[in-house]
Amino acid sequence: HQPRHFCRGCQRYWTAGGSMRNLPVGAGRR
Repeated sequence: HQPRHFCRGCQRYWTAGGSMRNLPVGAGRR
């Protein structure tokens, strides 16, 4: 499994830990 997940809705990459790339903290974790 990869360390980061890709959200098709946001089209962004963020790690399972909660750290998002090119996105504010909390935007991807819903």
